[in-house]
Amino acid sequence: MTVLFWETGALVIALSVDSFAAGLAYGAGGIRMPAVSLLTASAVSSLVLAFSFLLGGMAGGSLPEGAVKAFGFLTLSAIGVWKLFDGSGGESAQSADRNQDRLVSPAEALALGAALSADSLAAGIGAGALAMPLIPAVTASFAAGSAALFLGCRLGHRMAGMSKSQSLGGRAAGRVSGLLLLILAISKLM
Repeated sequence: MTVLFWETGALVIALSVDSFAAGLAYGAGGIRMPAVSLLTASAVSSLVLAFSFLLGGMAGGSLPEGAVKAFGFLTLSAIGVWKLFDGSGGESAQSADRNQDRLVSPAEALALGAALSADSLAAGIGAGALAMPLIPAVTASFAAGSAALFLGCRLGHRMAGMSKSQSLGGRAAGRVSGLLLLILAISKLM
């Protein structure tokens, strides 16, 4: 039970770090995100995670156990390494406010949710192949993603006067996310 909690928690935290970075970028840029938009972005990301878990589970069910472990390890490791070296730092968040009205509409939140889902798609396939539990992971992902966006926005608003807050915060967040996914990948081999 403890291992299951650790694995689900590590996956959810790794995926939520990008939401925090996006929220930080929005807040620092003076862009407001109403609750409905925040929940919409989190819901899209969680639905993509659920879909990818199902895909990973189907792939895992048709492969030998050794191949499943290798597939899950490689998928989680690849996305972890990519996150370590990704220098975008939450720039997709700024581009999601398409009409430049400094407010994220629910339609714009759909685009943000899709942008935040890239990691969910890849990590979910790897985690699903490794038979991690779907419902706890998706539920926790929605809650943590929503909280991360909210807290990132709040902190970003407070940091708005500080120089380079959004790009530095996004890069650091990406590295934390990458490290967590690499740790999770390695733990699945043991």
